[in-house]
Amino acid sequence: MGAGVVIGRSGKAPPALASGITWFAINIALPALAMHLGAGLHLEPSLAFLVASQWIMFVGAWMLVAAVGRALAWSPLRTGALIIVAGLGNTAFMGYPLIEALRGRAALPYAVVVDQAGSFVVFASLGLVVTALYTGKRVDARAVARRALTFPGFIGFALGLLAGATVGLPAPLDLALERVGLTLTPLAVFAVGVQLQLTAIRGEWLALLLTLGWKLVVAPVVVLGLGLALGVAAPVLDIAVLQSAMAPMISSVLLAEQEGLEGRLATAILGVGMIVSLATVPLASMLLRTILG
Repeated sequence: MGAGVVIGRSGKAPPALASGITWFAINIALPALAMHLGAGLHLEPSLAFLVASQWIMFVGAWMLVAAVGRALAWSPLRTGALIIVAGLGNTAFMGYPLIEALRGRAALPYAVVVDQAGSFVVFASLGLVVTALYTGKRVDARAVARRALTFPGFIGFALGLLAGATVGLPAPLDLALERVGLTLTPLAVFAVGVQLQLTAIRGEWLALLLTLGWKLVVAPVVVLGLGLALGVAAPVLDIAVLQSAMAPMISSVLLAEQEGLEGRLATAILGVGMIVSLATVPLASMLLRTILG
């Protein structure tokens, strides 16, 4: 990530460097890794909590930010931007590397479930619904479903699950998918560094604290509390909480800018959140080790 930051600000990087790397990561490396890990995943009822955690996080962000927005008379464009930034986590580009670093490669299949079956589906459904509602546009259910079902990573994950439940993946194909998937982590964190922006946040401290306070602190605590109350065991609860503690999703900022929400504010919060999460996620990991054993 540090190398990406240096290259991104050197003035010598090709104009399409970050977008090209991101395209490869999303369309090639991510589906390859998702298919490889999905094929080795044994579906269990407890995995449902990994998915549910992302819906809980988004709905909680929606309720909180909407209430504060009404109290402070924020514009719909600001409120909508803060909802999707607070409610969607970077469970792939930052989630995979951090989960692997903190819990080992064996935890990656659980991280993929959170990302592909949870976080991405929330982004492609409730994320689009919120942007439509807060920009005054019509909600197109068909477009929402099409976007969710045709995402490369989701397709790769579904094919992996299908193969794992039936004939399995041929060993040469599985090895090839694994090798291609291994490129995701270095490419993803480098691309994040190239795009990282810390634009001016003067006068926006309340929005910043509200959004990141929920995303990095309160949401993981809520997920942990619900998981403990429901008797969810590790490693499912462990990974659900850690993924809920990730920085805001990069795609949520792109969506805010694309749909006419307050993209500049969303970008500033994303930049701060990514830096802060490099400290808060390992801290959350240490606390979870103490709580869950």
